[in-house]
Amino acid sequence: MRTTFALFIVLLCTLASGSAHAGTEIGINRKCGLGITLGSPTGLSGKCYLPDRVFAIDAVLAYQFIGRNGGALYVHSTALWHPTELYDDTWGTVPWYVGVGPFVGTWFANVPGNSGTSASDWALGVRAPVGIGIDFAEVPIQIFVEVAIHVTVLPGVYVGPGFGLGGRYYF
Repeated sequence: MRTTFALFIVLLCTLASGSAHAGTEIGINRKCGLGITLGSPTGLSGKCYLPDRVFAIDAVLAYQFIGRNGGALYVHSTALWHPTELYDDTWGTVPWYVGVGPFVGTWFANVPGNSGTSASDWALGVRAPVGIGIDFAEVPIQIFVEVAIHVTVLPGVYVGPGFGLGGRYYF
């Protein structure tokens, strides 16, 4: 778990040090944002835009309530593509996005017959989200909703849903 958390922090710091200048078309310099996502997974969320604001990378460190054994510690990083904005007005914009990226998780389960003993099972896979956001023009806040497909490839094939509602503060 410490290694996963350290990798997440390194990823966010690397992305934050880039030369992104996202959001300048709506009057706010939105490079990177940090916030939360609620759903599956639920946890800390970060997102950094690349210079053209068409591409971004997000990362989540979370607990996923839906899984093979009912829950998992979970981390993902997704490359996102924002092809267009669905709505653009003086109060803000409504972009939509699609993406793909890896995830890793560890599921915990009680070991049958051993009271209080638990075992873990690592999983590695690919995540593909589709989402919609609202970027407000006057404040550096974004809210978003997304659905995703998670395809676990190791240790075996498992397909499951993902969904989230969240918000980020951009700096």
